[in-house]
Amino acid sequence: MKRLLNENAALLEERERGAGQEERRRLARELHDSVSQQLFAVSMSMSAMPKLIDKAPGKAVQTAGSVTTMIQEAQQELRALIMQLRPVTLEGKPLKEAVEQLFYELDAKHERIHFQADTSGIPVCSKGVEEHIFRVLQEGISNALRHGKPTEVILSATAGTGKTMIVLTDDGSGFDPEAVKSTSYGLMTMRERMVELGGHMTIISRPGKGTRLEFRLPKERGEAV
Repeated sequence: MKRLLNENAALLEERERGAGQEERRRLARELHDSVSQQLFAVSMSMSAMPKLIDKAPGKAVQTAGSVTTMIQEAQQELRALIMQLRPVTLEGKPLKEAVEQLFYELDAKHERIHFQADTSGIPVCSKGVEEHIFRVLQEGISNALRHGKPTEVILSATAGTGKTMIVLTDDGSGFDPEAVKSTSYGLMTMRERMVELGGHMTIISRPGKGTRLEFRLPKERGEAV
């Protein structure tokens, strides 16, 4: 079993290298389609401000408010994309410690979002497996920040009979999982990673009701290998 787990981790690392170029292309597209468009809208709105201030002060105030909102959304989008570009390596730290540090940093950076992690049940695995679990969690958090507009993101981990379950929840806008099942690259990648790790991902979400991601890993993943 240990040899199989290590072989799976090695295959995942090879897949990661092969997918790197496609990932960069995807992030470039998303930067263009999201942040670039938002900044263009900000530029257009600001160019109209001098005339509005003279002729329609009330409208100028409204426009300034809209510009502020657009800048905040662009900033959050950038932070989420930057997190996806963050090196997957745990820098010698166990998964538990790396997750704690990630949530600490996110909570410090996002004034309007509360991040909390209970890592007591996070398993100890081989380095390769831990890095892939960490990447799945990064992707889940990034999706929540980019699309959900949450005020809190909570992680918990429990070790049960025959499995370990890590749960990531947010109180954001939610979505219809079936509607995006075949179109969300991020969700598809997360699901594929879990399958290749011998685990399973469950998505529980509804529009306006937040999102709950459940990551189930076989008990063997909770053993040092």
